[in-house]
Amino acid sequence: MEPVNQDTNEVQWFQLSNKTYNKLKALVQIILPAFSTLYFALAAIWSLPNAEQVVATSAAFTLFLGTVLGISTRSYKNTAHPFDGTLDVSIGDTGIKTYSLELFTDPEQLDSKDVVRFKVKS
Repeated sequence: MEPVNQDTNEVQWFQLSNKTYNKLKALVQIILPAFSTLYFALAAIWSLPNAEQVVATSAAFTLFLGTVLGISTRSYKNTAHPFDGTLDVSIGDTGIKTYSLELFTDPEQLDSKDVVRFKVKS
């Protein structure tokens, strides 16, 4: 079953697992740029073939994977997953703000976390 955004009831169609996301992120941010730089430098030193083509291909592949990561991140952030609950803020007829907290987990679990995040809805 596909995850549903609690705010808009939209189906979140593209989310990577944490393991896949972290591996792709390391590939995009570290490995592919380092490989491109290494090949370009070695091609100049050792006259390796097609330096520009190899670096351009690596850059295109890096851009593609970075876009995939961006889509996955945006999809994830549009769900309730990164939050422990919502803080609803409303202003009554008298102008007084009312705060309502909705937790997505058992309150007993909150003290075991280093950080607790709430999405603010007003």
